[in-house]
Parts: sequence; C-alpha cells; structure tokens
Amino acid sequence: MLPNGASIDEQTLSIVGEDALEEVLASLWPGDCQSCGRSLGNEPPALLVDDLRVLTKASLHHSACRKPAWN
Repeated sequence: MLPNGASIDEQTLSIVGEDALEEVLASLWPGDCQSCGRSLGNEPPALLVDDLRVLTKASLHHSACRKPAWN
C-alpha cells in the first residue's frame, strides 16, 4: 500500500516503481469503482493495471470487486 492509501500488488510495484506509481495515482480520481460503478467511499481503492502492450491502463476498484494486480 502506498502512502495515499491505494492497495498495490508487488508485481506492479516492482515493474513501475514507487515514484512512478505515486504519479499515476495522483492522476486518477477516486470517484466510482470501475467494476461496479458505486462510489469508492473512504475505503482504500485497489489499483488494477492492464498492460495492453501498446499502452498501459490504470483504474481504481473496490477491493471486494477487484484485487490489485498487473494484468
């Protein structure tokens, strides 16, 4: 977990690094879960990163909806 509270998996942290992850998280708005559409509320969100080879997409989810992961 990074200082801002988001849950991060070890693989994502090792690939991206803590400094870059802090930049990514600073650019994401923790509004609604990207899985269920409900408000993320006060729970620490889980960071999901989809590696699409051409680009990488980061999104925030409830921990119950998606576990933090590098896909």
